[in-house]
Amino acid sequence: MRWHRFLFAAMFASTFGIASAADSPVTVLTKQLATGSLDDQVRAAQSLGEMGSAAAEAVPGLIQTLGKDDLGLRLEAVMALGRINADAAQVVPALIKVLTDKDAILQHAAVDSLRLFGSDAKSALPQLKSMLTAKDLAVSVSAASAIAVIAARDKAEVSAAIPVLIAGLSQKPGVAAQAVQGLASAGPAAVAPLQGVLAGSNDPAKIRATDALAAIGPDAAGAVDALLTAVDSHNEEVSWHAMRSLGRIHAEPAKAVPTLIKKLQNDKASVRIHAAAALGEFGPAASSAVASLAKGLKDKNEFVRLNSANALGQIGPDAAPALADLVAALDDANGSVTVAAAGAMSRLGKAAVPVLIEKLKVAHFQQLATNVLGDIGPDAAAAVPSLVGLLNSKDQEFRREVVLALAGIGPAAKPAVPELIKLLSDKTFTFPGSAAFALGKIGSKDAADALKKSLDAEDPMLRLASVWALLQLDPDNSEYATIAVPRLAAALSADRPRVRREAAQALSKLGAKASGAVKELQKALNDEIPDVRREAIIALAEIGAASEPAVSDLTALLGNGDPAIRQPAGYALGRVGPGAKSAVPTLRRLLQSRDRRDQSVAAWALVHITPDAETIQTAIPLLVQTLQESPRPDVRTEIAKTLGEIGKGSAAVQEALKQAAAKDPDEGVRKAAEKGLGK
Repeated sequence: MRWHRFLFAAMFASTFGIASAADSPVTVLTKQLATGSLDDQVRAAQSLGEMGSAAAEAVPGLIQTLGKDDLGLRLEAVMALGRINADAAQVVPALIKVLTDKDAILQHAAVDSLRLFGSDAKSALPQLKSMLTAKDLAVSVSAASAIAVIAARDKAEVSAAIPVLIAGLSQKPGVAAQAVQGLASAGPAAVAPLQGVLAGSNDPAKIRATDALAAIGPDAAGAVDALLTAVDSHNEEVSWHAMRSLGRIHAEPAKAVPTLIKKLQNDKASVRIHAAAALGEFGPAASSAVASLAKGLKDKNEFVRLNSANALGQIGPDAAPALADLVAALDDANGSVTVAAAGAMSRLGKAAVPVLIEKLKVAHFQQLATNVLGDIGPDAAAAVPSLVGLLNSKDQEFRREVVLALAGIGPAAKPAVPELIKLLSDKTFTFPGSAAFALGKIGSKDAADALKKSLDAEDPMLRLASVWALLQLDPDNSEYATIAVPRLAAALSADRPRVRREAAQALSKLGAKASGAVKELQKALNDEIPDVRREAIIALAEIGAASEPAVSDLTALLGNGDPAIRQPAGYALGRVGPGAKSAVPTLRRLLQSRDRRDQSVAAWALVHITPDAETIQTAIPLLVQTLQESPRPDVRTEIAKTLGEIGKGSAAVQEALKQAAAKDPDEGVRKAAEKGLGK
């Protein structure tokens, strides 16, 4: 967003009168922090904090500000250092000093900022522990909560903090909320003390204890019996909070599910509502509740009906015995219940298809049944002839929904291809682009000639969809790539966000062949829609070295507060390779993030940009950890490839690749690890 950064810098230059045209916003603010009036210094500290990690270079100036006299300015500097969350080696000691300040407000802010550094603030633990006996319970609970976060579920470290946090559950809402957060961070070590709270008589504390157990999640399985007792509390709020916690923990279904089923019969609607919601959290493990939830679809309370439908959907195919009741719920007077019932039917999969085919014959059910069949996808292949028969509807919107349902069914909808081809040139059809989209999803090369003809159609959506569809049919076809790139590049400035997103996705599939679209993709990095920005980043990554002109813009995104933007930007810089050397300082700062994914993507990018010995040595532990822990097979595959390239002579790399080659559940990762070992 270069124009935005320029405007931002210009604003501060005109306000403070000290910046040159070449100064970045962070530089301007850092200078103002040191030389401006008191009010201007306070505003500068606030602005730097709002910029987050992008303001990392301002950390030394903010640390110096901690020594100034004005309390308000020091407070803003303390909070900014936490929000920027960089350079823990310098910031944490500075914040520890603030913990001894005579002003409680400043102490409290320092505790909050240290908490944001997580395990990187372990050196603060002794001072924080000394605050556990503070007279002000708000201070002691805050310190205890920070200890729990920083110690990262280390039972020995958090043991002293837990009693303070338990005491905090009985306090006013703000303090209690911090206590809940701290207990959730303490994890398994807090489970037994929380069970003790549930056995007590303080209902507000019991409610907050259930919230903490819910936040701990599956690790709180040991509390199931205590929660089951709380479910029968005389206090309705305690009861439904306990049910919610059982759902979030979703452990021991043999004990929990029967109790929740009984609660579906409770006289109070609020209890039935939460019982249904909790059962849904158990997913397929709550299959014994299907009959009771089916009855819930007829409950006089609409929220019971809604949660019952949602729960049946979460149970999935095992909820097939409730199919007839879900069909009946499609006629519910409440539209939300109807939608939830339809969603549940889509999760039943193939079992729901025959009923939905019958519903296609009933006019007022046709659209809903069509949408559900599209959601079911390939398992709805049996419905294709019926859906094709509806393509001649006079309702243009409905015709489009039928086309999109066929697209959802995908290759199994091949019998629909001749009719879809006709729609490309049907002057009575308002949405021919949807037909091109469906042809691409179905993947029949029989449609190629018709799609080529549509490239010159008057309808811009049809032109774009036809380009996209041709690429789906044959992404390696150089003729299609030549046709596609300029059209897709132009579509990046279309009015509709979905069009812009699909255009970026299509360009990413072309990889290096889409190098002619780099300029337009750079502009798309400023798109107001996050999904479009993210797809543009990924496209630049797939283009690779030819994306070098976008390096400065991608580097700026490393400071974005959204990891879904920040981390792909780091990946893209790595894909650019040596041409992204200007990003190295910012990537090195990203290595200091407490977010492990930030660290791993920065390490990965750095070894592809500047693979010197020091960088490789720093990167290997982070990449090994990512290979072992990432839930995403595509990430593990890429890491395995990289470790094979940089890990010669490293025992840690060799062992990690051996383990991945032998045990990783994904075949692609295993093959990449085997190949890496060969290198």
